[in-house]
Amino acid sequence: MHTEIIQKVIDKLGYTSYLEIGLDRGINWCGITCKKKVGVDPVIMIPKLEYGDFFCWGNETIYRKTSDDFFASCGHPVADIVFIDGMHTFEQSAKDFHAASRRIAEGGLVLMHDTNPTSEIESMIYDTYMTEHPEYQGAWVGDVWKTIYALSQSGNVNYFTLDIPYGLTFLWLDKSKEIKPVYEDVAKLPYSFFNKNRKDILNLKPVTYLGEFLLARTTC
Repeated sequence: MHTEIIQKVIDKLGYTSYLEIGLDRGINWCGITCKKKVGVDPVIMIPKLEYGDFFCWGNETIYRKTSDDFFASCGHPVADIVFIDGMHTFEQSAKDFHAASRRIAEGGLVLMHDTNPTSEIESMIYDTYMTEHPEYQGAWVGDVWKTIYALSQSGNVNYFTLDIPYGLTFLWLDKSKEIKPVYEDVAKLPYSFFNKNRKDILNLKPVTYLGEFLLARTTC
């Protein structure tokens, strides 16, 4: 579902450049059409792209590198829309957001996947998840929700989360203000805190809200 939503955003807002962090098997990547596409992942599992560090054909470019290395070497801006679906941890998703937000085009958006875990098992750190629950066959969503909570306390990040499987959060900045989230305290928050305050933390919206949001963005 998130692929169709991203494509709708690109089409409705007339975006011409797309950056995806975390390609995995390329299911979402291959479903997106945009004038310019850039993908980044240190472990590329797309068929026929298992070897090599750089791939470019037509309007599409893929880098086999970490998002940290990519952002350290790229110019400004990198894209109209950035989709973050990389390592599902608080620490890395926060780093990816801040790097992307400093390089997003004017009027652009950052979209972050896996912000709405439905159980404590889904939200665990990967090592814990694999060690304590090797029998579990469900999704690993991680604790990306902590990044959203931290940003919600910063005072300059506008956001909402569409209520689709695992969540899709839309974020955009008030660039007149400085980001000052407190990460140290947020890292210690338990899943029970999130579960109790889910709707408020994520600013959860039904999928139908997307049309209202896009209309407002095109008329402002």
